[in-house]
Amino acid sequence: MSEAGISARMGQDRVADHVRSGTQVLTGSDMSCLMHLEGIVRRAKLPMRVMHAAEILNGLTP
Repeated sequence: MSEAGISARMGQDRVADHVRSGTQVLTGSDMSCLMHLEGIVRRAKLPMRVMHAAEILNGLTP
C-alpha cells in the first residue's frame, strides 16, 4: 500500500470512529489533517462539521 493509500485509510478509519461516537463537530489544530478529514466527511455527506480549534475559540461559524 502506498503512503497515499495509508493516509486515506487512516482518515476513513478516524472519521468512522467519530461517526460511531456521535461526533457533531470534529476539531483539531493541524490544518492539513482537518482538510483531509473534511474531504472524507463531505464526500460521504456526513452530518458533521470540521473546524479548526482556533475557529471554536474565536466563536466563528462557517
